[in-house]
Amino acid sequence: MDRVKLLAFSLRHSTEDAITQMVQAFKTSNPHWEMTRVVMTDKDFIERNVFRKEFPMSSLLICLFHTLRSMKREITCEKLHIRIGEREHALELLQKLAYSKSHAQYTEHYQLLLQSGLQSVISYYNNNWHPIRHQWVECYKGLNFTLGESTNNRLESINAKIKSVCSRHVNLSTFFEQFFSVLSCLRNERDHATLMAMVKKRVLDVPMNSPHWQYASLVTPYALNFVLRQLSICKKVNLTQGGENSYTAVSSEGNLTVTGTSCQCKFWKTLSLPCRHIFATRQKLKLSLYDPALVSNRWKSKYMQEAFNSRKNWETTDTLKVCNDILIIMYNCNNNV
Repeated sequence: MDRVKLLAFSLRHSTEDAITQMVQAFKTSNPHWEMTRVVMTDKDFIERNVFRKEFPMSSLLICLFHTLRSMKREITCEKLHIRIGEREHALELLQKLAYSKSHAQYTEHYQLLLQSGLQSVISYYNNNWHPIRHQWVECYKGLNFTLGESTNNRLESINAKIKSVCSRHVNLSTFFEQFFSVLSCLRNERDHATLMAMVKKRVLDVPMNSPHWQYASLVTPYALNFVLRQLSICKKVNLTQGGENSYTAVSSEGNLTVTGTSCQCKFWKTLSLPCRHIFATRQKLKLSLYDPALVSNRWKSKYMQEAFNSRKNWETTDTLKVCNDILIIMYNCNNNV
């Protein structure tokens, strides 16, 4: 995709019809909406139904923060008729389930829950969470390209900033005045961070043309931290011969099948950056550790700069169009009063 748009919607009511219209507006403004691979939400039933229908080819995941918060709200002494100590024990077990690193670990923690004897908690869990475990448990969510995100906390942070500035009981004109003030500040912060990332170059005490130096020239500073970490620990990977050009790596996630260009680990699948298993395998296969094809365009410095330049052009045009549309709406509202 040439560029990425972030659209914000303000809904008065979170009805199925309102959310459907919101999603359809998003799809209208994004011709490449079919390329959407993951949608992360809370456990709201109406919201999830709409996204499941409108994005049939995408994986539907649940925000980890909202998952744990929902469990804390539902598992109470009053609702499930349990004691305080039993509630704390149940929440501890459910948190372990949420952070399970592998299917085997999830199964182990699930058995501990079944053995706890907390029948009301077990029934609640089996009815509400166990059937959809692939949407909220870390080891299963890690099979999707999420850029390493497990929560919607970034969006929640933006929402909190908007709420802190935009008053609840104001007319439409004042609301948009406040909203665009917040939007301008958020864009300035984002642009400053992007420019600093493009201007600042990390100094590495490594030979030129080494894999470290080459990746530093290829990827953004944020992505480079991940790559350097994987390069530093690739020698610790324990590999055994698998197929002709593949190996098996033993990790906390279980036994992983690895080739010189792919891996089954969570790091590779969620970030699309070369992991320590791929680096170790490439060493075994006598391949160069540096390969631009291992890095998603999302993390490349060139892509970041092109996206930044493109964004500045269309943001100015889109903002003017939105302001014009708002003025027309306000004019019509005033004439109808």
